[in-house]
Amino acid sequence: PSITSSLDAPPFGGVPSSVSSDPVLLSTLASASRLFHVSSPFHLDKLAVFLRVHPNRPLIDSILVGLAEGFWPGHNGDFSTTRERQPTHSDEDYTFLADTAAAEFEKGWLSEPFSDLLPGMHVPPTFVVRLPGRKPRQVVDQSSSGLNDGIDSSLSSVVYDTSRELGAVLRYHRFRGLDSAHHVIFKSDVKSAFRNIPVSPFWQIKQVHRIRLTIKGRHRWIFYVDRRLSLGGRCSPRIFCTIVNVIQFCTRIHFALDFPMGFVDDMFGADVSGLFAHVTHPRTRESRLVPIQQARILTGWTLIGMPWEWDKQEWSTRYLVILGHLFDSVNLTITLPSNKKLLFADEVSSFLAQRNPPLVQWQRLAGYAQWACYTMPYAKFALQPLYDKMAGKTMRRLGIHINVDTKRNLEWFVAELLAASPLSFLDPALDEWSSSDADITLITDACTNADVTDLPGLGFVVVDKLGPPLHFFHRASSTMGDIQLLEGIAVASAIAWVLTARPLVRRILVRTDSAPVVYSFDAGSGSSELKELVWASYLQLKEKRVDLRVKHIPGVRNTTADDLSR
Repeated sequence: PSITSSLDAPPFGGVPSSVSSDPVLLSTLASASRLFHVSSPFHLDKLAVFLRVHPNRPLIDSILVGLAEGFWPGHNGDFSTTRERQPTHSDEDYTFLADTAAAEFEKGWLSEPFSDLLPGMHVPPTFVVRLPGRKPRQVVDQSSSGLNDGIDSSLSSVVYDTSRELGAVLRYHRFRGLDSAHHVIFKSDVKSAFRNIPVSPFWQIKQVHRIRLTIKGRHRWIFYVDRRLSLGGRCSPRIFCTIVNVIQFCTRIHFALDFPMGFVDDMFGADVSGLFAHVTHPRTRESRLVPIQQARILTGWTLIGMPWEWDKQEWSTRYLVILGHLFDSVNLTITLPSNKKLLFADEVSSFLAQRNPPLVQWQRLAGYAQWACYTMPYAKFALQPLYDKMAGKTMRRLGIHINVDTKRNLEWFVAELLAASPLSFLDPALDEWSSSDADITLITDACTNADVTDLPGLGFVVVDKLGPPLHFFHRASSTMGDIQLLEGIAVASAIAWVLTARPLVRRILVRTDSAPVVYSFDAGSGSSELKELVWASYLQLKEKRVDLRVKHIPGVRNTTADDLSR
């Protein structure tokens, strides 16, 4: 679970000396001190006591300092690559950004408005994202402006819990008979998420908003200093999620939570105790009866000042949408809600109706499709043409032609999505099984120059419980690609043989000495040709309802298959 990642997480660093001693920044901070302020909704004294049970003291100390003085997001202090880039928006978007800024000023997240930029200030571009069925959302792009360039990517690593982890808990309860009498699923949402976390004044000076106001038909520009963590910052998810994880870890200890899980600002879980408790909202004083596990989470949040609202605290004895997917805790299934499937289908239709959609639409659709793949993991390979077309491109407004492969695969993806049945958490494919549980084991290898020729060779060994090992080899009559593609062809050929010659097999274990091929079958990585090959194999496996595991074997132990390939 994500909460245990906090046990060995490194502490957050402070402001580099090159920044804290910069005379330009110091002068601006001193001359306009009214614009810069550090605050948060947390009760810091109570939070410090609450977090005493966490063993990672360096991390906890750095969090408490960050909440008191503002977090520094890991930037190395070199701002030489930052660049001013201000996009042009529609009147509707300018109005939305202005209204958003006014609302955030009222909450204290932004400074009072001012008319002229001061030395050392930086204005990252801001966009409005509009998705079907969702409210428009402001996004501050700290990447295209170069602000994120000074933050090492290793500092952005975050561990999340997903639908997979909740499914595992539901299976655990079902297989042990714990959910027969009392069983509810729940989710709790932190209000305002990243915007609860203050940043250092030395970072506030680098995230200034530029807002257009229109009064009686005339436009003018004003500026706001952003005092809180921005969604567009490379390190922002790690800062927020680490804070939430340590709070959930300590909540588990203080209040005996069973399996607390979280994805950014969404906490979720299952409760089989049958117990409920009243919880009173700290501001509205409204009291509601909720499952005891959820009550303990909300009680902990109330104690330390973590903001929450009742409209984002939900529970159900059967159906509940969590992380955008509909869970059925009785049948133990998960699916994308029907309205979301139709919205995605409409989005694809609108996309395909264009001749050259801009890169930003390709990126948005690819992200949307990856989310839909949660319940159709085999379908992710159909997205390869999208990524091939986007590869190497960075200009968000650049038009990209839709080719035949992209159109065909997206139409197939939508058809599969609309027809897909809910994914069952009781599917035997989700069962953990070891090498000894495999019905058949395939050991594969390939080479680029077999025998005395310069042509490729493939080989695989079949080990099953029906008799002695079987040996197969093939010599190509022409070149077939690089070695990784050849290794993938060897694996795919072995799988295809099993599906034809051993139709009763339900668990296939493949061993290959090619790590990239293992990664491709596990995570969909690799060249477009290799991904197409893997996708074809998974479609065959899906049709035959066969489970597959692909494992690595050191080359020095793969001698038989190696000899066959040569």
